[in-house]
Amino acid sequence: MHCIIPCRAGSKRIPRKALELINGLPMLQDAIEKAKTINIIKNIFVSTDDAEFGDLATKCGAIFLPRSKELSNDFIGVDQTLGEVSKDLIKKKLISLSDDVLTLFPCTPLLSSKSINDFCNEFINNKFKTGLIISKYRHPIQRALSKTKEGYITIDNELEFEKRTQDLEEKFHDAGQCYLTEASILINGKLIDDKPYGYIDNDVLDIDNLDDLEFARKIIKIK
Repeated sequence: MHCIIPCRAGSKRIPRKALELINGLPMLQDAIEKAKTINIIKNIFVSTDDAEFGDLATKCGAIFLPRSKELSNDFIGVDQTLGEVSKDLIKKKLISLSDDVLTLFPCTPLLSSKSINDFCNEFINNKFKTGLIISKYRHPIQRALSKTKEGYITIDNELEFEKRTQDLEEKFHDAGQCYLTEASILINGKLIDDKPYGYIDNDVLDIDNLDDLEFARKIIKIK
């Protein structure tokens, strides 16, 4: 198994987000250190278009993979980028088609090493081809509301809305933390196939804006 940390420099809502400090460490370094605790990971690659990110990765013991500007713009998905990155790694014989690849996002401060390790072990033991970490919606999504331009509230699904909360099926979402993918699938620009394994972790947070960042800092301080 290998780990790829995609770390684009062009974050808009939190500029240079991966260098923001959490518990005294840049979030990119935190992600690398977590990956280093997983014994089955052979190589840790950091794919980035930013030299400062690359220098930090190298200092932390990861392998810096310079990324082209074409693979770093706002309109290309991380799955497509990783498809190209994995093809290049296979061409250089750094990974093989049968290898599993952990895609670990750089800004995952609430994701524990234990969760990553358990996710990897369950993935391997059950011989899955793709997988991701998921989180349960904290409130049933079936009871969702929408707000009109005029400020009125509408019920999205009145039939489901009338049901008791405990009678509604649990729903989950991609937690935005990490994926596991066999390289033979990843080279096609796909992080997951049509039957991905889902590992549940309800304690994580996708750092998307400054409010998320401050909340994560408060949670870590409490811990």
